[in-house]
Amino acid sequence: MGLLLASTLFFSVSHLQAEAAPAWPADIQPAKGAPNIVVILVDDVSFGATELFGGPIATPNFKALSEHGVEYNNFHVNALCAPSRASLLTGYNDHQVGFGTITEAAAPYPGYNTILPSAVTPAAAVLKAGGYSTAAFGKWHNTPYWQVDPTGPYDLWPTGRWGFEHFYGFLAAADSQYYPRLYRDHTPVETPQTPDQGYHFTTDITNDA
Repeated sequence: MGLLLASTLFFSVSHLQAEAAPAWPADIQPAKGAPNIVVILVDDVSFGATELFGGPIATPNFKALSEHGVEYNNFHVNALCAPSRASLLTGYNDHQVGFGTITEAAAPYPGYNTILPSAVTPAAAVLKAGGYSTAAFGKWHNTPYWQVDPTGPYDLWPTGRWGFEHFYGFLAAADSQYYPRLYRDHTPVETPQTPDQGYHFTTDITNDA
């Protein structure tokens, strides 16, 4: 009786499986015609330095991006890089996202601990949820200094709550343009060339992007 019951159950399950329609979750894709989005933070450049805003420095590539994109001219920066980057990537005032200062000067006060609040969803995370592929290249400097370690934790790395699927660059405030301490996602990596072979950090991240 037990053997007969088991055979009947097996037959029923097999029969249902043969008739069931596949129901894999659909891949989320950006809307048709959704634009590619490139965000470039250029450090230590005044508002009026480039030709885009009437300055003397020719920047033909930036000019081309501006002419074929959307130009905003009311972004408030901090005198420090990490707070400005935090604002740019979240749309919040730097103090609202814990970045009233740089990571090396983090303090146990609201707005200064350099810890991205869990209630804040950065732009890259929003785009990723909408089907975009996201990546960050270059200097990061928005991970708390006590988490800058190959063993993690990684929740506040670029590939964590900041919303980027991939990262290639360095995590510190500054590094050598010829011998940078590079990470690919979470893994320390060597430069693909030596300086004698023509290596330069800016060229490397541009090619990788």
